[in-house]
Amino acid sequence: LDDDIATEPVDPLEATPDTRQSVRRSPRRSRPRQRTLSTDDRATLFDTQFGDMEKQRPEGTARICFANIGPGGLQPGDHNAVTSLRQFLRAWQVDHFGACEVNVNWSNTPQEHRPVEIFRSENMLRCITAHNTNENNHSKFQQGGTMSMTMGELASRQHSQGGDPTGLGRWVWQLFRGKDGVATRVYTAYRPCRSKSSQLTTVFAQQRRYFRDKAGGGKAQDPLDAFMTDLETELQARKLAGERLLVMMDADSDVCSGPIHRLAMAVGLRDAILAHHEGKPAPATHKRGSKPIDIILASPEIVVLNAAFLGGSDSPGDHRAAVIDLCYDSFVGEALVKV
Repeated sequence: LDDDIATEPVDPLEATPDTRQSVRRSPRRSRPRQRTLSTDDRATLFDTQFGDMEKQRPEGTARICFANIGPGGLQPGDHNAVTSLRQFLRAWQVDHFGACEVNVNWSNTPQEHRPVEIFRSENMLRCITAHNTNENNHSKFQQGGTMSMTMGELASRQHSQGGDPTGLGRWVWQLFRGKDGVATRVYTAYRPCRSKSSQLTTVFAQQRRYFRDKAGGGKAQDPLDAFMTDLETELQARKLAGERLLVMMDADSDVCSGPIHRLAMAVGLRDAILAHHEGKPAPATHKRGSKPIDIILASPEIVVLNAAFLGGSDSPGDHRAAVIDLCYDSFVGEALVKV
């Protein structure tokens, strides 16, 4: 928290002659001292849920969850990370899960360590992953990347899936279709933070190289500007086609203002969590942050019944997990069928 701490004013009754003179020339205009949160207070606040989410999913709903699972991500062979995430998904009865900062180069990852295998269960599973495929990275580790998984009965409603056409892995999507022509496309996206030119492996650095190569010596697009432009173009096209939209994102910037707010206004989407708790102060969603940088945007036709940012200790990464319960028929146009 960036708190301004007021200095103690000089008391004229206790001042020396020199300081009395300065006090007479400069009347007291001190502000009240502001309280700075201690590290323990901040940790307690971060571990407190913002919202109204129970682990038991209500009847007739689809539970959608998004989380940044960094910094470790989902490294091949990391059984603790896999077990922890699997337990989280089951405990919170998640139907669709989107993750960013997966931090895996899937091109160099054996099939048995890919999500469709490591999260295989008795229920149906549909999964898509994306990472930057524009560079020759021979390691299994690569910063960034996105992933979406749909489990159980909702997976039977998935029509298709895809991702960022640039091959940068900036987002993935899954399209769901049901009755009455209802179609909802769910995006999982990651907008990186700007990094120093000396940092060569960050997500921002990877994207900067891509746009510089693409410019061929001309003026290259800024990666953050390109992200917003490209994503808005895609969302507008999907909306024009009559689709309903969910956009889950780590924006690495305050989602209540700036480019993310402008995107929501331009496409006609609402903040599914903060709008559900209108009037409440928005929480920090990163453990060292002071503002909400994670968001789920939703089309107005999608009915949100419950919405929350889970406490940090209940979340699978160093961000709060974002969770919403949707009215099932507003999502796919038909009631949930139990299997």
